[in-house]
Amino acid sequence: MQNTTSQRYIYLDNAATVRPFDSVNLAYNDAEQYSWYNSSALYTPSIEILDKIEKTREFVANNLGVLSSEIFFVSGATEANNWIAQRAVKNKNGNIVYSCVEHPSVINAIKSTTCSCVQVDITKDGDLDWEDFLSKLNSQTSLVSIAHVCGNTGTVNDIHKVVQMVKKTSPKAVVHSDGVQAWCKWDYSLRDLGVDAYTVSAHKIGGKKGLGILYAKKSLSLTPLLYGGKHESGKRAGTLNNANILSLVNAINEYKKLDISHYFNLQQLAISKLSKLDVKIIKGSLPHIFMVCFGGKRAEILQRVFCDNGVIVGTGSACSSKDKTNSVLQSRGLEEYYLNGAIRISLGPHNSLQDLEQACDIMLKVVDNV
Repeated sequence: MQNTTSQRYIYLDNAATVRPFDSVNLAYNDAEQYSWYNSSALYTPSIEILDKIEKTREFVANNLGVLSSEIFFVSGATEANNWIAQRAVKNKNGNIVYSCVEHPSVINAIKSTTCSCVQVDITKDGDLDWEDFLSKLNSQTSLVSIAHVCGNTGTVNDIHKVVQMVKKTSPKAVVHSDGVQAWCKWDYSLRDLGVDAYTVSAHKIGGKKGLGILYAKKSLSLTPLLYGGKHESGKRAGTLNNANILSLVNAINEYKKLDISHYFNLQQLAISKLSKLDVKIIKGSLPHIFMVCFGGKRAEILQRVFCDNGVIVGTGSACSSKDKTNSVLQSRGLEEYYLNGAIRISLGPHNSLQDLEQACDIMLKVVDNV
C-alpha cells in the first residue's frame, strides 16, 4: 500500500526534523544494498567502506573548519551532548553553566552530574544576558554549554564571545555548543568560534535519523561514554551505521543549496498574513524559526486543529516540555494572554512561497473555531 501521509500536509516543523532529500534516500538505499559490511572488519569490502566513511568524515571536518581526527560519528546529538556532560568535566568541584534555551539533552545530562549547575537567563530581546552570564562564571567553572541557535525563536548566540569570556575567567573550562539548529544555515568555522566541543545532527538537515556528529578539539581529554570495541579511534564503541554516514554528504550539499534569503522571504510572507490576527510574533536573527503566539488560545489545540486541516506546526522543541518553551517566552516578556497559544513555525528546504501562503490561509480560516 502506498503511504501518502507526507503528501497530505504542509509541513512547518522543520526544527524538529527535516524530510530526507531524495538524493539522501538514494545514497542510503545504495549503501544498505552494497555497503552493508562491518566497516571494522579486515577483508576488502569492509576496508573499502571504511575508506568511504573516512572521506565523509573529512568532508564534515572541512565543512566545520576542523581536523577530521576531531570528528566523531555517534547515534545522535543526544548522545554527543551526554558524552560531553559526562566525560569532558575533569574538575568535579567546579560548576557547570548553561543557558535557559538549551535542549533537554544538554540540561538533563548536565543535571545528572555531581557538579553544581547554574542557569543563565536571556534578555527580553532573546539574547544571552551577558551580565548574568559573567556573574555565573568563576575560576572553578568546569563546563559551559550555550546553544548556537535557540530552537524556539531562531536567536543566534555569540559563541565566540562566550568562549572569550569563559577562557578569561576559567582557562581550563570546556566550552561546548549545541549547534543542531545552526548547522548549514550559514557558513562558519568552529576553529574561529574557538569552542572545545560542538554537536550537530544529520536529520536536522535532511539526512537520516540516528546519526549525530561530535566535534571534540584535539586538545580535549575526552574519555569514552560507551565501552566496547575500539571504534572511532578508541573513543566511542559500537559498529558504525554505514548507510546513515554515507548519505550525509548528500544532505549537506542539498541543504546548503538554498540561500538564507529564501527563508527571509518565507518568514516575511507568514508574518504579514498572520499579523492580521490577534498574535504576537517572537523571532530572532535567523528567519527559519519563529513563534506565533495566538491571544487567548491553547497551543496544543491549535496544533491539532491545524493538523486536521493539513498544516503541521510545532509548539516548541519536539524533545522539550511546554514549561521550557513558556520559560523562554516569559523571559522575552510575553504576556500570559499570549503565552499558552504559542506555536513554532520552522521552515525548511522543501517549503515554498506557495506552501506558506496556503498554510497561512488555512490558519486564518480555522483559528476562530479553536
